[in-house]
Order: sequence, then C-alpha cells, then structure tokens
Amino acid sequence: DRCTVADANRGNGSSRLMNTWKNRAGAKARAAERARLWLGSRHGDISFAVEEVPPDDPAAWEIRATSLGRLVGTRSERRIVIYRRPVEARAGSQSEVAALIRDVVAEQVALVLGVPPDEISL
Repeated sequence: DRCTVADANRGNGSSRLMNTWKNRAGAKARAAERARLWLGSRHGDISFAVEEVPPDDPAAWEIRATSLGRLVGTRSERRIVIYRRPVEARAGSQSEVAALIRDVVAEQVALVLGVPPDEISL
C-alpha cells in the first residue's frame, strides 16, 4: 500500500508547509483505510498515492478542469491518486483539505463500485 506520509513529503522544502502536508497525509491515510472497507477483498488490489499535479494529458472522458484525483491503472494494478497542489489550491484550511481528500477518495471508490458518490461515506 502506498498510503504513506513519504508520498506527501515531495514539497517545496518549507518545513511549515511540509508539516502541514504530513497532517494532510494522515487525512489521506484515514480516507484510504475507510475506503478499503467499501472496496472489500474484490477490489483489495487498489493502492492509494499522492502526486504533486495531474498529468498534462487527461483521459478523453475527463473534464478539462484541474483534477483533484483520479483512478489510474489497469484492471490488475489500480491506484487512486490524490493531486496535492490542486487540493491545496482549492482548500482554504486544513479541515477543508481533509474534506476534499475524503470527497475525492469517495468519488473514486464510487466509480469502482458503480454507485453514486453520495452513497459512499468516508
């Protein structure tokens, strides 16, 4: 499982920002842990990661707006990715970051399960 604080430690070097993101990485870890309950063993292969920004080549079905996260990979190796910089830019506080992380993970879990995102409570 790639759900570690180390994923979030690729920042600009500012210790204040780094400590803030470490706290946010905890929010990602908690959301991933709750998501695993929803995913069950059938989708237990899905890992979780944090990347700085989304790639420049969004999938054809994705809206051109900046993505906060996405499900990537193939059927045998899937990963839910949260994009650190867009999440930070959209959020005004640490609690908003945690809420955005939960929302992004819930949306991606819903996509995997084929249910509406509002049915997933993280």
